[in-house]
Amino acid sequence: MSISAGGCALSCAQSAQEQVFDAEAMHAMRIAYDGARWILGRAAQTEEWGTRLAQLVIEAATTGERDPWRLRTDVLRSFT
Repeated sequence: MSISAGGCALSCAQSAQEQVFDAEAMHAMRIAYDGARWILGRAAQTEEWGTRLAQLVIEAATTGERDPWRLRTDVLRSFT
């Protein structure tokens, strides 16, 4: 999984939700997205999962969180 692919999913999901994030937030979101996808493994490599993960990252980031590890943890908690 490359960062550019993660960025695409994040950008697509972001556009759909009409959110605006600064460069720092987008960087943290990409790290969180890629980390969550890596942890979830092979099942998370589909486009459907990628889009869902991106939506969850965006939801977590709308709270103002900018730490990529906390964002990732928030996303992963959605699956427990």
